[in-house]
Amino acid sequence: MTPKEKILIIQFKFLGDVVFLTPILKAYKEQFPKKELHVLVSKEAAPLLSNLTYVDKVWAFPRIRGRLNLFDSINFLMKLRKLNFDFSLDFVGNDRGSLITRFISAKKRIGAVRVNSTLLQKTAYEIKVYTDSFPSSYIDFNKQFIQKALNFQFLKKLPKMEICPDYSLVASSKKYFDGNFVLCHVSTTQEKKQWALDNWIYFYKLTEKYKIPLLFSAGPSNAEQLFLMQLKRRIPEVNILKPINDIKIFIAFLSRADLLISNDSGPLHFAAAMNVKIIGLFGPADSVRRASPIYTSQQKLFGEKCECINDLGRKHFCSTNKRCIDTIRPIDVFHLMNKQIKKAKNML
Repeated sequence: MTPKEKILIIQFKFLGDVVFLTPILKAYKEQFPKKELHVLVSKEAAPLLSNLTYVDKVWAFPRIRGRLNLFDSINFLMKLRKLNFDFSLDFVGNDRGSLITRFISAKKRIGAVRVNSTLLQKTAYEIKVYTDSFPSSYIDFNKQFIQKALNFQFLKKLPKMEICPDYSLVASSKKYFDGNFVLCHVSTTQEKKQWALDNWIYFYKLTEKYKIPLLFSAGPSNAEQLFLMQLKRRIPEVNILKPINDIKIFIAFLSRADLLISNDSGPLHFAAAMNVKIIGLFGPADSVRRASPIYTSQQKLFGEKCECINDLGRKHFCSTNKRCIDTIRPIDVFHLMNKQIKKAKNML
């Protein structure tokens, strides 16, 4: 029997980027069901791809943030190398992905590069796909990359983003908060994407008399949790979600939300991939160009035009006197939330 052709997809970036990859994975597997599709991501991102029927194997690279950790991971990489992949496809083309691509040494090594990519990045791949002129939108970028890399033709409409929660963990998730809730995720890892505390407080006060069950959450970092605690100090009666360190349980918890309101963050994209209703708050130009096109007008609100462009746009904090994200008015978030809730009730 002829062995199955084995393909390795590599994605080393943020958690949301792994979610943006799922439509491409599904479209590829639907066209080539007999090919063995493997995906290599960081350990913390691997649960996002669990339970997807069109991925044959998810490889969770034992990553330490800020370090390659190649020496400690040599046994892991040797397992991948021994599989003798027919080709590997690196959607990011950063240092981590290029080094691992060389080590695994698939028969064909394909990767995303740019004009200003390092020599290491450019020499890692036999087939280089220059992405400088690709669309800004994350999903459109991935779509064009696989088209160029493999001469892949999409025969039908691109599938939606998808995450399959482990429903056996729903009961465990209820110990954090039981009952219905609208989740407000208030933080991001980039300060410039984060709606101001005063805006969240004003929004909360708008909802008080309607008794909407708001629950506030933040990311696990010290800075993000501090932001959440500042909200709690300003409004002692507000419901706060304790950190859920197990991402599988967090996904199960998030799947129960009636609605998620969030800045451009991982939880926003996780929720959308589970068909949870969302409202995304987009301010910085990078978020507006890359993430917001994925969503409809009923799922997002924009701030005023961002002035952080070029070199300023690469910083994690806002360098202007007027933060674009903070020009989104709480009253507009409130009105859009009511529309979403009313629409959901009418569909019951």
